[in-house]
Parts: sequence; structure tokens; C-alpha cells
Amino acid sequence: MNKNKSVKHTQVETLYLLIALGELGNRYWLTEDTLASYFGAENNSGTFSSDVEMNYFTIVISLFYMKNKVRYNNFRNFVFQKLVSKFEDVDYSFRINKSELILLLFDTLAYPYVDITVLKKNFLDLYNITDASLQDEIINSRSNWFTTWTDFNFGKELDAKQSQEVY
Repeated sequence: MNKNKSVKHTQVETLYLLIALGELGNRYWLTEDTLASYFGAENNSGTFSSDVEMNYFTIVISLFYMKNKVRYNNFRNFVFQKLVSKFEDVDYSFRINKSELILLLFDTLAYPYVDITVLKKNFLDLYNITDASLQDEIINSRSNWFTTWTDFNFGKELDAKQSQEVY
């Protein structure tokens, strides 16, 4: 993890290591500082900071790895702050046309591990979806979009990757 720190254009394969570590059980869980350091963040007395931009893959994999583990609360909050900035730092005309943000929007809407309903509704507001009942309907419409948050089967996913010609 120390040799292959995440950078702006992270190789997806290095992120697979986090998925594998997360699936091996708590004896293999990283410390919060080690995880944050991999993503280019530093711990300043429980508050994380970083100048490194997090992309779709780094945000989703970090959230997937942390799930609802209490030991990662501070870093998870930092990732959510980065996520909010990613949406708010671009104007509407760009936001609706950027595929990375659309993927992040839907994966965030399906994120099941901690209650971020307010955050999910704020994201929908940024896309001019302000009707509360419609927001609830969209948020509850699917448990997975692009990321399999729950009932993840690592062996099955590896088999699927291996069957692709590139691998």
C-alpha cells in the first residue's frame, strides 16, 4: 500500500487489493491512517486533509472498503466531503454531462452502509430534482447501480473478470 499510493489516474488494479483485504476479514483491515495515506490524505488530530483529487474509482472503492466500520468514521466523513466538493465545484451544465458525476450520483444514492439521506437529497437538488417524494422514490428504487454494495461475491467477480479477454 505504501509503494503504490493512489494518484489522480489510479490504476484500477491497485484498488482491487483493497477489495481483497476487505473480504479477508478484520485481521487484515488497515488502520484508518494507512487507508487515508494510500489515498493521499493526512490525519491532523482526527481531521483529514488532502490536495489529491479523488476520482470515481477511489471514492467508490474507499467507501466500499470502509462500509460501516466505526474505525473509519473520520476518513469516511472526509471522503464524503470530497464527494460533495466534486459535485458542487462544477456548474449545472457541466454536472449533467459528466459521466463520472452521473456514475457517482447513482452509486451514492444506493450507498447502504451509513445514513446519508440528507446528502443524497442534496445531490438530487443539484440536478434540479427537488420534489421530496420523487427524491425518495429515486433513492429507494434500487439497491445497486454500478457498484454491488451488498451481497458481494468476490470469487464470482474475479471469475467474471478472468473470463474477459483483457485479463
